[in-house]
Amino acid sequence: SETYMEGLPMGNGRLAAMALGKPDKLRIALNHEWMWRGENRLREVKDVSAHLSEVRKALLAGDFLRGTALANEYFGGAGGIRAKTSPGRVDPYQPVGDVWVEMDAPDATEYQRSLDLAAGLCEVGFQAACGQVRQRAFVSSVDGCCVVEVQAERGCDIAVSLTRIDDPKCTLSYVPEENCLRIKGAFTDGISFEACVRASTDGALTADGGTLRVKNATRLLLLIQVGTDTKRDAPDAEMVFPTNTDFDRLFARHAARFAQLLGDAVLDVDVPHSDLPTDQRIRAFREGQDPGMPLLYFAYGRYLMASGSSGELPLNLQGKRNEDLQPPWESDYHLDINLQMCYWFVETLGMPQADTLFTGRHAVQPDRAVRAVWPGAGAAPVRLPGRVHVHPDRRMGAPHAGILRVGGVAGRGAVAGAAPLHALAVHRRPRVPRAALLPLSQGSDGVL
Repeated sequence: SETYMEGLPMGNGRLAAMALGKPDKLRIALNHEWMWRGENRLREVKDVSAHLSEVRKALLAGDFLRGTALANEYFGGAGGIRAKTSPGRVDPYQPVGDVWVEMDAPDATEYQRSLDLAAGLCEVGFQAACGQVRQRAFVSSVDGCCVVEVQAERGCDIAVSLTRIDDPKCTLSYVPEENCLRIKGAFTDGISFEACVRASTDGALTADGGTLRVKNATRLLLLIQVGTDTKRDAPDAEMVFPTNTDFDRLFARHAARFAQLLGDAVLDVDVPHSDLPTDQRIRAFREGQDPGMPLLYFAYGRYLMASGSSGELPLNLQGKRNEDLQPPWESDYHLDINLQMCYWFVETLGMPQADTLFTGRHAVQPDRAVRAVWPGAGAAPVRLPGRVHVHPDRRMGAPHAGILRVGGVAGRGAVAGAAPLHALAVHRRPRVPRAALLPLSQGSDGVL
């Protein structure tokens, strides 16, 4: 997999990652849910509340053309018909950086990779000069960090580096630490961030500038953490590492929690089982074969929700995974339909991610930005980093400030649009072992 879109996604809500690359060069592309440039986070909003009565008067008089034109002129943002005349004020969602794991395996054979949709485990395997090589990775939903392990039959040399895409408006520095790689970044007039990779191995480990070099190793474990100062704490305040460095134990802790994040629904579809790799199944499905492909697609959608929306923020336009400095639509939040449609199925499937969308954990007290348009408003918009417009509702008391209202439903009620999933015979029943629902063999319904 040489392009980003061919990567295998992992995440725990706060951190997101894509695993891609070739046998001799594994890339773990990193994201953090609060990683927005922040250049406009302190922008002042012009007080236009005096024009509200003028807009209302025109609309109530039936002069809708004039009323909507005035509303757009006074209250509209830097989009739509004003995109060419108004400066952009939306901070794009940013990549953190890339962890590279390089091995001497130019003639690797028997290359396979898979993503376990039941446990969030990415696996890569191949044969090289050092024998059978296995690379495993996941983003822990318990310990909060990304965990990567490389195992080889015989001793091999490995190089680990931490880089970030060239960005003229980001100052980047490397901090030397024992057995670690750490970068500190700061956006011009924006936020600061850090990323750190800690390594442990049975080989000889040395630091060579911005690279960790491992000699004659059969095992290498990497723990990866990211932090930002978006919420005013120092970036390293959230960069907690587990003391346990045993991959299997760390993964067992994560897998138990991840099974809960997937919810308690079961989709029963009587279709033939397939062990073919996913790319072959997609080709067969396009030709009218492999009726079980929609089941894998269903499991993949549920997996993306569990791995992407279990942090503090709901999914953005790219599900918290992005490698570009200028992603489409800034990879922000749109409440016209994009955000709602991501969450249509979560309550039907008994998934806890509805809490990420509906709770008031991002609520703030009424501020100048709200009062500038709605004088005396009793509730403030949800303060998500992107282009979000949630109108305040005076009927909602201050304790409910900032609760999202989607499809006319506030709080944790039924989500508009969830009903059509019942047509797929989705139902909730007592939990059975997850492996029995989504088999974990290569190419099965539980592995992408």
